[in-house]
Amino acid sequence: MQVNIDTYTNLFINDIPLMDVRAPIEFLRGAFPTAKNFPILDNAQREKVGTYYKKHGQDLAIQKGYELVKGEVREKRIAGWVEFYKKNPNAHLYCFRGGLR
Repeated sequence: MQVNIDTYTNLFINDIPLMDVRAPIEFLRGAFPTAKNFPILDNAQREKVGTYYKKHGQDLAIQKGYELVKGEVREKRIAGWVEFYKKNPNAHLYCFRGGLR
């Protein structure tokens, strides 16, 4: 989804809660002030997917991501996202990395 400058302005002026789905290492390098980190991939998983991407390309890296985040791991992460949105129904999600998360 394309976001224009008015959308960003609204997010910051109104202190809209944000969910950042990047890996913790990416979040620690910089995030928006109202963001909470709920990563899709942890740091080790991110590194594995990145290495896979470099060696095997995008499609196989995406498949590797699905392999790493399945079952109980997947369910726990989804439950965290749902809980955040229940508490913050006006929240927005962001990534800013490649658009594939």
